[in-house]
Amino acid sequence: MPRKKKKEVSHYYKRGVCSTPIYHDVWDSPAFRVLSLKARCLLLELQKLEFPNRNGRIGLSETNAAKLLGCSANTASVAFEELLEVGFIQRSFDGDYSIGRASEWAITYLPVNGREATHDWKNYAPKKQKVGHKN
Repeated sequence: MPRKKKKEVSHYYKRGVCSTPIYHDVWDSPAFRVLSLKARCLLLELQKLEFPNRNGRIGLSETNAAKLLGCSANTASVAFEELLEVGFIQRSFDGDYSIGRASEWAITYLPVNGREATHDWKNYAPKKQKVGHKN
């Protein structure tokens, strides 16, 4: 009786697929909900660059972020500012254009160098909008 042919392993398993999870407490937080779509995408790009034990040393310039997001450097800069304001990221190294070194970032809901995550985003309180009539 002839042997059965082995099924080929699908392409999905051959690639060594990695995942980038966003935790429910982060996703459902008021801090995440106020972010623009560009800022949300930038957060995912930063998390993708955060290999194990690399948080706090995630190097990404505004220029490279703009290329990844498909936007201008000014838009990428605004996205970084949004993430800083709500507390999802911290700047761990201020970039220096003269030596060609990008700023380095830490994601606050992930551990840094074996230390617990700071979860600065949990302290974010949405600004109340003034109630009034438009003129």
